[in-house]
Amino acid sequence: MSRIAGLVYPVIIAASSALVLVSCGGGQHYEYWKGSIADSYYVLDLYGDRQLQVTGIPFMCVKYDPTDHSILDVEFGLSGVTQQYLETENGIHFPEPTLDAGNVSYASRLGLKSPVALLLNWPVAASSGQVNNGVQMFTVTTDNSTFNFVYNSVEMDGEVTNTDEEYFEGRESEVRAFHLMKE
Repeated sequence: MSRIAGLVYPVIIAASSALVLVSCGGGQHYEYWKGSIADSYYVLDLYGDRQLQVTGIPFMCVKYDPTDHSILDVEFGLSGVTQQYLETENGIHFPEPTLDAGNVSYASRLGLKSPVALLLNWPVAASSGQVNNGVQMFTVTTDNSTFNFVYNSVEMDGEVTNTDEEYFEGRESEVRAFHLMKE
């Protein structure tokens, strides 16, 4: 009996250790979010006018630290994108680059459809903070846009603001233009 116990206990200890390593996941976890209706943002022309409306179903993958729930990284975009040129004084139009949904690793999990406009792609630095009554917020700043998101454990709202006042290469949206639900 002691011989069997000598074989079984190391296996149990090894299995327990493996379980702890798997559940820690290297110190990061993922959350997936998706909208249910189409939302829009705008691409600006060289004069700061809205020249293109990009519409699609918003989606997001958030990588976070499970111990303090701080956001480590974010991927955000729109699925099933359509693009509509708007009338501008100068008549200059540039299409928004898109990609096939198959290039997004979690596309089948969220049911993403081509084409996809990927606005935030790994790696990005997000700054986060607490609002009121358990509502959280985070901000991601790129070279020419700022993305602000407010969320709770079930839903999230977001918006994008152009920060490039010289060449207007940023994106902009209405306030709380993106609405997503936790998957």
